[in-house]
Amino acid sequence: MSSKAEIYMNQPPERKKSKDPYIAKLEEKLPLVELDPDITFEGLEFAPYKDYLRRKERNFDGVSTYELQEMVLALAKDCLVMKLKNEIYENYLKRQNPFFEIGIEHDKKYAEIQAQQKSLEEEIDNLEEGLRVFQNKLNRKVDKETELAREREDHLKKINKNMDKMKKKVLDIKTNRELAERELKSFEKQRKKLMEEECKFEETSAQNQEKSSTNHDWNLKKARSRFHISKNIVDNFGTF
Repeated sequence: MSSKAEIYMNQPPERKKSKDPYIAKLEEKLPLVELDPDITFEGLEFAPYKDYLRRKERNFDGVSTYELQEMVLALAKDCLVMKLKNEIYENYLKRQNPFFEIGIEHDKKYAEIQAQQKSLEEEIDNLEEGLRVFQNKLNRKVDKETELAREREDHLKKINKNMDKMKKKVLDIKTNRELAERELKSFEKQRKKLMEEECKFEETSAQNQEKSSTNHDWNLKKARSRFHISKNIVDNFGTF
């Protein structure tokens, strides 16, 4: 069982609430702690408890130990906030009241948490600022890359268009080459045919020339023969 539970079990289970507004206020929010009722309150300057404590510190008649415990605990809690200068009271609470040390540690942790939270908020602000800067850079880079991509796409379209033209030219050249090859074959056939005809013509010409030469000689012999006959006739006629 915890010390706090033991303290609660050592206290009366039921009690009447004080009519004093300060005590009643303490009763609502403070736990039960065993403290020395003879503790002095000199040097404490906490309103609204100050006047009440000064009235009661010399005479504890009519004030229960339980009420004093709650008042002291309330003061102890206020001491954490207001920085009590009464070292005797503070040291006493450290020795007797475990909740005092817990409260100090709680406030320290709370202060550390607040400092960490502030540091985190500053870090978050820095990160958000860095994120905005990075996002702006990223947007500019994306815009630049988008522009470059658009330029590359336009350039690629031009290249594709030129390639289509070149393909068409190559196809035309191929077609023209096929036509030229067919014409060349046709020309070769015609040339071969002409050469054959030329050879035939040369053979025919030679034969004709040879035949013509033979006929000429024959005609010449025939003419000479006729000349001699005519001459003989004339000669013979002259004798008559």
